[in-house]
Amino acid sequence: MTQPSTQPRRALVTGATQGLGLALVQALAVQMAPQDRVLLTGRNPDTIRSATAAVAGGQAVARVEGRV
Repeated sequence: MTQPSTQPRRALVTGATQGLGLALVQALAVQMAPQDRVLLTGRNPDTIRSATAAVAGGQAVARVEGRV
């Protein structure tokens, strides 16, 4: 039986400020471990900040960061 990895994982989601992209970020942030990171990207810095704050302020377990 293989052991689970202790290395932090990263997920990059593009177009993640609305719709399916945002839903994917929310699901990943809840299901990933605290040492993991979910990066969400988009074109509008204000929208990215809002989406990042909304996901991080919810049930997120993993670290959530936004990038333009």
